[in-house]
Amino acid sequence: MGKGGRKGEVHGFLQEEGFATQEYVVQEGDWLTKILRKKGVLQNYDADELLEVLRQLNDSLKNINLIRPGEKIVILVKVMPKEKETLKAPYHTYTVQAGDSLHKLASERYGLSDKTFTKRYLPLLKKYNPTVKDPDIIHPGQKIRLPVYPPPSRSPKAQTSVSPSIARDVDTRSRVTLADPRIVMRSFDLEARPSESSAPQTPERRPPGSPVPPKPNEPAPPVRVHENRFDDHGMVIVLAEDVGKVFSAMGEEWVDQGEHFIPMKSGGQINLSTEKYPLLRLQQGATVIVDLSSTLPQKMVRLIESTWSGYRVVSISARDTLSAALGKILHACNYPKIFKRGQPLELGGSVRIQVTADWIVVPPEADRGPRFMAISLTGPNTTPLPDSMVDYLALMGIEVIEYPPVNREGAKGRKATPVQAAQDANSLIRSVLNITGRPHRVGHKVAAFSSQEDDFELVIQADFFLENHSNGAIIDLSGLDAKVVSLLNDRGVDVLSVSGETPLLPLLGKVLKFLHVKHENGPHTFRAVPGEAATNVRVTVPGVVFRNPDGGLVLATSASLPSEMVRFLSGKGYQVLVLSETVPGRAQKG
Repeated sequence: MGKGGRKGEVHGFLQEEGFATQEYVVQEGDWLTKILRKKGVLQNYDADELLEVLRQLNDSLKNINLIRPGEKIVILVKVMPKEKETLKAPYHTYTVQAGDSLHKLASERYGLSDKTFTKRYLPLLKKYNPTVKDPDIIHPGQKIRLPVYPPPSRSPKAQTSVSPSIARDVDTRSRVTLADPRIVMRSFDLEARPSESSAPQTPERRPPGSPVPPKPNEPAPPVRVHENRFDDHGMVIVLAEDVGKVFSAMGEEWVDQGEHFIPMKSGGQINLSTEKYPLLRLQQGATVIVDLSSTLPQKMVRLIESTWSGYRVVSISARDTLSAALGKILHACNYPKIFKRGQPLELGGSVRIQVTADWIVVPPEADRGPRFMAISLTGPNTTPLPDSMVDYLALMGIEVIEYPPVNREGAKGRKATPVQAAQDANSLIRSVLNITGRPHRVGHKVAAFSSQEDDFELVIQADFFLENHSNGAIIDLSGLDAKVVSLLNDRGVDVLSVSGETPLLPLLGKVLKFLHVKHENGPHTFRAVPGEAATNVRVTVPGVVFRNPDGGLVLATSASLPSEMVRFLSGKGYQVLVLSETVPGRAQKG
């Protein structure tokens, strides 16, 4: 393994950084970005920049899209930034205002998703603001640097798509270049569909999100906002950009720039414009070609798929909605399992959860990453999952992907109320009496019997003496003798003896019944979103529900609840009482 980064060796963004290299023998099915991902160097650097470095390190790489099995190349295996780094990319200096957060500032300024902010932008913020030790803590009046995102390219843009397993001898003069189809950019009104004679238009290439200028003497059309891209609420727009963002959120590689080369084993190669035929590079190693307007001849499709087993072609019709397009592509990805719309994913345990979404994907086995990905298409009438539920699902290994991304500010639940805990019968009774507002004394002395002349008196010490009864009431933990209890009853004192009662949940029911508190035994099911929404989560928790004097709901449960679940239940208006000999630390944080 060699070390790089010495001046003059490599020009570009790594010139002032150290890096480790390794000789690598190309395997069948390899392409350069796949190798870089496997080596773990794609997380903090742009793929184009790394590919440009590989070109400089390998004189044999005249075309980075063509590598052959058995070929020896030098690859990057580690990048080591120096401690003092010159900030070359432009940035804006900003004075922090009250209520600001780094996430909010970056999202509003550059329109970043949560994933892009965490994986891409947050490392930049830390690099540009070394004095900010905790990115979650900034103060009004503090000056911070907001680097421009995406940063300007520091080198000529390399072709982003690279080849799969390569034939031994490719005659680059023998090529088949496919004609460019029209980009699918169709808008449909479900209540007034266009006529059959309407032809798809080829729009002018514009930066993403920029409005189309009006024609002369015509009023400017309304800007189509991102929330209008959905298939169940009126307007439908099928764009490669939308499909790409969904799969990028899933951690797959979406390639829609540059040219892609597919070598033929018999000689020659097929050239594909990825702007017209985007590529989906799956982490499991397969490649899906998306034919945006079904212009790829079937003979060519069969040729590609028969030549390379790792290739699949998906044709998208001009009338396909985003939902239909995603369904076709997901089917071609051959994930281990896909739960379709309305088909629930159920996970057991002390707390049972049932998740429904447009699709729930089981990704290939990996060393790290979610066990499931729940994909939901959103619209203006969609009620988003509370952020507490999204966090809880993440804890359970379920990643929620909502597209278009929802405003999570509106999905926040109320702040979690403090969790009360009962580890034994004594603390349980104390908690219940306090929650229900029952005046009581602990260790109070009560006369169980007295003679008519008051010359003899039998006094006992009550564990809990309730004062709001006419003659009082006792909850006994120590185990009063049955004859003593009979004497107390004769004096009009009610006694609940719970000596040795375990476990705590049945004991709670007895105490509530003794106190004449209405309660409902579980298990209890809570919906994350009201009604029978297609995207929803049902959580079933064992326990007892009752009310405090103010009418507030209380859930007493023996299940181990993490803080995320406590926040969710608080958002539903519940106070949580945990019944456990060992109360989980996470739940206590609330």
